[in-house]
Amino acid sequence: RNAARFNLGDDQVSANEAKLRSELDTFVNDFLASRVDSETQIVVGGDDMARQDDASTSGIAAVAAEEASVEVKKARRFLETTFTTTKLLILMGDIMSISDLVPTLIRSALLCAENTSDLHFGSEAKSCLIALRSVLFTESGGNSSRAATLFQDIVDDALLPSMKSSFWKTRKQTSLFASAFAFRHMFVLDEETQIDKLQNTIANELLEDPRVEVREAARDSLFAFLSGKRREAF
Repeated sequence: RNAARFNLGDDQVSANEAKLRSELDTFVNDFLASRVDSETQIVVGGDDMARQDDASTSGIAAVAAEEASVEVKKARRFLETTFTTTKLLILMGDIMSISDLVPTLIRSALLCAENTSDLHFGSEAKSCLIALRSVLFTESGGNSSRAATLFQDIVDDALLPSMKSSFWKTRKQTSLFASAFAFRHMFVLDEETQIDKLQNTIANELLEDPRVEVREAARDSLFAFLSGKRREAF
């Protein structure tokens, strides 16, 4: 877009774009993904600690809870900014610019959406999750290799682990997200290594979950998986 403005030739634009792409990939892989994971654990773990300390009145417990609360608030601010930025990238149609971060973002949003005591933060996480669920992940320019890698990472690194989460609300949300993701990418996902993995995990594990809410979500998700040609295959 700025080529004409700065009198840049096509070769210069391509070189600059490649350099920026490389720098962004390095930043995402070496720093941002691990930071999102660690801040997510602080938020979820901090809320658990707060719930456990509610009944305690000792001074030591109060000090520890206050220190933890400061860290949790910092983590929430970081993640809230990340979720907001993600929604903006989706709105601009540029989510693939951070494709390496998407599985981590999905995993984080699935954990934070309903497992936090901060209603505003939970709403932001859920809003980001809804936005990610509505995305059709495609690479511009006909380059499908990046998208194919992303699909596999979403399945293996985000959805399947989240289906085994100790938080039942995360298992419920993951079941619904998985069916929406598979439906939107039905014609590009591999049936054996991706669609069947998700469908079988929902059928064999979440449909037998101890929480009725998870079982109901799993049932609804299976209906989506069994639509069209998938119904006959099942």
